[in-house]
This record gives sequence, structure tokens and C-alpha cells, in this order.
Amino acid sequence: MVLKLGEALDMPFRDQNVLLRAAGFAAVFPETELSAPEAANVRAILEMLLRNHEPFGAVALTHRWEVVMANRPQSAFLSEVIGKAILPFEIIEEPRPSLLRLLFESDVLRERLVNWNLVARETLHRARRDALWAQDEELEAVVRHLSGTLRSPMKEGDRELSVLLPVEVRTPGGVLRFFTTLTTLGAPQDVLLQDLRVEAYHPADAETEHSVRQQFAFA
Repeated sequence: MVLKLGEALDMPFRDQNVLLRAAGFAAVFPETELSAPEAANVRAILEMLLRNHEPFGAVALTHRWEVVMANRPQSAFLSEVIGKAILPFEIIEEPRPSLLRLLFESDVLRERLVNWNLVARETLHRARRDALWAQDEELEAVVRHLSGTLRSPMKEGDRELSVLLPVEVRTPGGVLRFFTTLTTLGAPQDVLLQDLRVEAYHPADAETEHSVRQQFAFA
């Protein structure tokens, strides 16, 4: 009955485990650490997804926007933003960099994003939805705090009229434009797996695709 209630309410596995313990039962859904030996197949799946997306950037994230793994283009970009080497296809140990916090707290990233204001607002909307779905009070508090740093109201000229909101990145060779997609693992039976998603960056125009393929010629 507890599990049927959790399923009907679409509760995350982590919260269903809490509900089970409160009712006097053992937790049903395991919570595997990515660095554990039994998670080797998960690490291999993440690496495959990230590697197959090269030469374009991709990262594996938790629902709190913490980066757990990045492919080669994205690890190079993150290393520049953070000022610390991020190794491609390696599990990043805690405390992990948060794309959400970096977007608002990194001067490097703010400078590199041409349309920072638009991207920041859209990211906050997404993070707010993530917090509500996961019933994560900590993430919700972070979203409220970061929302308070957006002092300037949205102006009519700031609105993006295209079908997709691009992420416009300033580079020495010019501005590159990307759109993103999110991939989740189907039918997860583990707290960790349900929490993971892969965010992939795709070229939004032919110029961006040509520039990236020239810059990153991976075998």
C-alpha cells in the first residue's frame, strides 16, 4: 500500500524510501554510489552517451545540477570556467561543481555567455521545476537565493523569438550558438539512476557545427 501510494503520487524513489521507513518497513530502492564497483555498468553507460556526442559538449548531472561526468569538449570548457582541471569521462567526487551556481557565481561564465540574462532566467525556471518534482527543499532554497540576484527585470528586447532558446557562447573565433537536450535513463530501479540526466549541447546553426568540428577532431 505504501508503494502504491508513492507511485500514485509520482514520488521520487528517495522519498518513497523515507515513506517506507516511516511506516516501519525497509527501504526498497537501492541508492548506489557512482564510484562503487557495482555501479561500473552505470559509469560505462554514461561514458558511452557522452563520448558518442562528441565533438559537441555533454555532461551528466544530478537533479541538483551537480556535474558528475563530462566529455572532452565540456570538460575543457568547465576547467576554464572553474579554474581547475576536470578530467573527461571520470566521476567527479563531491563537492561537485554545480552548473546552476556557476551560471550565477562565475564571472568567467557570465562573460562567455552572450545572452546570459535569458539563459539564467530559463535555467532558474528549470531548476524550480526540478526542486518541486524532487521535493528538494535545499534546491528550492538555492533557487530562491539565486532568483534574488536577478535585479534587472526582463525587457521586451530581451525576449528570444526563435523556437528554441539558444546558448550563445563567446569564443576567440566568434559566437557559437547551441541548443540543449536532456536524456534520462529509462525504467530506473535505483535512487541514483532516477536522479541522473545527460545534458547535451547541439549546434544551433551551420557555422557553429563547422567551427566545433574543426576545433575538436576526435578519433
